[in-house]
Amino acid sequence: MACEMEENSTSLPSLETAMSGRWNWTVLLLCAASCTAAAAAPAPSEYGTKDGWGSLQLRGQGDVREFAIDAVGANGHSCGLSGTLRGEIAEVTEGSDTPCRVSFTRTPGGFAVKALTAESCRAYCGARASFEGEYLALPAGCTAAASTRRRAAYLADYRGKRYAAALAGMDAFDKECGTFFNWLERDRFANDRAIALLRLGRPKECLAVLDTTIAAGSRDEDALQQELDKNGSMLPPSDWDSYLPIAKSTWFNRKLCEAAKP
Repeated sequence: MACEMEENSTSLPSLETAMSGRWNWTVLLLCAASCTAAAAAPAPSEYGTKDGWGSLQLRGQGDVREFAIDAVGANGHSCGLSGTLRGEIAEVTEGSDTPCRVSFTRTPGGFAVKALTAESCRAYCGARASFEGEYLALPAGCTAAASTRRRAAYLADYRGKRYAAALAGMDAFDKECGTFFNWLERDRFANDRAIALLRLGRPKECLAVLDTTIAAGSRDEDALQQELDKNGSMLPPSDWDSYLPIAKSTWFNRKLCEAAKP
């Protein structure tokens, strides 16, 4: 909302003008208060876990704030809880007769979140998921909205054949935010970066990037399953379904990079 001030008259006002001016100042004060209130409603603070399995939002200031936690575990299982944080303790009662009590202990980088009533807090999670862990304050360039914008920007550069700009955007994003990528995002990002390197005539670097992915040691679905089984890291069904398209991109891109080697 724009707040504009009228210029003061240099002559002495009449009583009518003075009363009118008083109303003008009242409107101006209300406008200023409205603008101040709007400016004092900041966006929620965003926190995330290393490896990107959990996110925390805090809204408000002082000892009483609103929070929301989302976390993802194995096989598509997840956690979701929200409520009011008072000091370092929150109680969540929605969906359960017994409150789920959660502690938020300050750490140098954010908060250590722990369920104080494990049994009742399980009601907010799938069987293979947990929300407990350290949530770190996200850099401004790594929030959900900022990450979406940065991905869109480097993909637009790539599609516009501005490959050097696309790679620069990817590298900056990875340097600042890579620690917060989840396992699917990490390998998807590796494929994006590898193919940008290929377009820049750097096939060896393309292959080196693809070698960092889970699918690096295999060439097809059967080989990937055998590799995971050998390492004792078989993916549960939902995770397999989520990862397979990324693995197929890895195998396809590897063939392109190998074919481009001198």
